[in-house]
Amino acid sequence: MARLQSQAKLLYYPTPPEVVEDIASWFKADQPYRAADPCAGDGAALAQFVREVGVDAETWGVELSYSRAEQAEDRLNVVLPASFYNVRWSPQSVSLVFNNPPYDWSRRVDPKTGKKIRHERLFVAHSTEKLIAGGHHVIIIPRGQLADETLARHLAGWYERLIIRRFPDGEYERFKQVVVLAVSRRAKYAPPTKDAIQAITDLAQDEDTVGIPVLEAGYWDIPIPPTPAGNFYFEFAAVEPETLVKLARKVSPVGSMAWRQATYVRPPGAPINPAVPEKIGHISMEISSGDVGVIAFDGLLTKGTIHKIVEEIRREQSDNDGNYSHTDVETRERLETRIAILRKDGSTELLTDRKAVADFITAHADKIAEALLKRNVPTYDFKPTLHEWRTASKVAVGLPPLPGRAERGLFDAQKHISIAAARVIRRYKQGILNAEMGFGKTATSVGVAEQLDSWPILVVCPGHMVYKWMRSLVQASDPDNPVTARVITRPVRDEASWWYTKALPLIEAAGGQVTERDRFQVTPVGRGDNGGRVRFRVRCAPGKVNKLLR
Repeated sequence: MARLQSQAKLLYYPTPPEVVEDIASWFKADQPYRAADPCAGDGAALAQFVREVGVDAETWGVELSYSRAEQAEDRLNVVLPASFYNVRWSPQSVSLVFNNPPYDWSRRVDPKTGKKIRHERLFVAHSTEKLIAGGHHVIIIPRGQLADETLARHLAGWYERLIIRRFPDGEYERFKQVVVLAVSRRAKYAPPTKDAIQAITDLAQDEDTVGIPVLEAGYWDIPIPPTPAGNFYFEFAAVEPETLVKLARKVSPVGSMAWRQATYVRPPGAPINPAVPEKIGHISMEISSGDVGVIAFDGLLTKGTIHKIVEEIRREQSDNDGNYSHTDVETRERLETRIAILRKDGSTELLTDRKAVADFITAHADKIAEALLKRNVPTYDFKPTLHEWRTASKVAVGLPPLPGRAERGLFDAQKHISIAAARVIRRYKQGILNAEMGFGKTATSVGVAEQLDSWPILVVCPGHMVYKWMRSLVQASDPDNPVTARVITRPVRDEASWWYTKALPLIEAAGGQVTERDRFQVTPVGRGDNGGRVRFRVRCAPGKVNKLLR
């Protein structure tokens, strides 16, 4: 309930004036400076801090609540009514940050842990970027947040000195708040020691275990450095609701091809284009599913549907004396195929019995298949072109022969599937070859690649299959024009390869000219060998051969 109440007031925890007075007494300023509050509230805390220090300062504030932002505008020079996360703010632009952030979990997720990040950590980390070198950070957070090792590492690494005090008695009991005076931001992050981090996280323990001194008035001995001159930005783009609606319409996925594909529901009976002609088993499943709509043949109109039937089984139970005690009820669900038939004379019939449905489909299988095949035209009808069949016949002839088979190459079924898959990919830009173990999917896939004849191709496979695929591509491809297969060991290089940085400059310096260059892959011969090889031909003047060889 307490958290809901805090969220209702936008996580607003105003700093008590007496606490602000004590904090300000630790600082002094000799020249004008710029101070900012990333969670300014009504602006009273930062305005009081500047008055207590006694030197004019330019004040910036960010406040999510519009009503409090309006109040802050009367106290601070610039106030942005926005979320701190949506503000554009120049780095190293302020001398002091007065930071009393929201006490809650943000929506942002830590990529390392997968857990949400607290607002306290985010506000502190982002505000540090806004401080100039030597600037100071006043942080007010619940004591328990000191246990955050990431926050502790940030504070110890970015600031020269940390002064940690708890709120005075009477105020401390409400939210267990502490004040962290992070003094003098370093110009460069210095990784802290483990002991430095632990010294901070240990303070998160309860007061009885580890005591934290109470905040008291200071001695005005921490100088606030002047803010350097420059063109700094501190802004956010206010967007009207109407503008957001217009922008949303421009980027809306509704009406796009991806949206239509994701939301498309094929009407019952709409034609489909299977890769190859359907078999009786496929047709039977289609009819019983109700997906084929109405089929007309021999003066009949038929339509198959499928229904879920819930059966209830009730069993009366008795106690030890044989008297009725209760009834066990068990429900079972099953799917029932129904076929509705309309004849020319207007009579109708509904087949629900499994045997009756099976007998009807068997008796009219040829007519049903003929009607469906006219509607569902296959992409490939087992009638290849001469070029397709010749291409398929050259695939896998380099593979070892199968036991008991003198002929090499793909079986006829594999040839047909490779041709069908290639036609499907040309038509739909994608395809899936789903076959049982032992079908020869690797060789058939090489056949698909040969049919498409669109190179290069990329094969993605498990690590232990890389070199098997490489060998299969070479052996199963067209022997008259075999595939040159390479294993990609480094998708992106950090720099140019040794060929361009060392070998080629040496050849050219010796007077040679590279006329041919061929890259190929072999099985690695040792650790660190990626299997890559280069074969090249060099032309040079007769008098420069010895120099080139050296």
